[in-house]
Amino acid sequence: MKVFDPQEDLQKLCDQLVGGRQKNEQKPIREKINHHFTELLRKRGLSKLVKRNVQVELPFFHKTETYPFSYQNGQPNLIKTVVFGSDEYQMITRTCRLAVEGNGLLEKITN
Repeated sequence: MKVFDPQEDLQKLCDQLVGGRQKNEQKPIREKINHHFTELLRKRGLSKLVKRNVQVELPFFHKTETYPFSYQNGQPNLIKTVVFGSDEYQMITRTCRLAVEGNGLLEKITN
């Protein structure tokens, strides 16, 4: 990468790699969706069947992730709210990361 304007180029690189400020802007959207989902569970009498804030080790990424919702119907099911922006590259990157997480979790529970 050729650097012409270090500050601007670094900001662009940061935005490309971690999504810039968009992640902070998505937090209220995720909170609203999670709140709405929680209310739907309560109204339908399903709240007691769903665990909240379940921590799971992601084998491929060697980190622990907290999933807002989890339930069991023969196997564990994890639910996490994901908000996609309008940037196609970020959507593809995010989707691929989620697929790798899912495959790692599947391998973990089947072994």
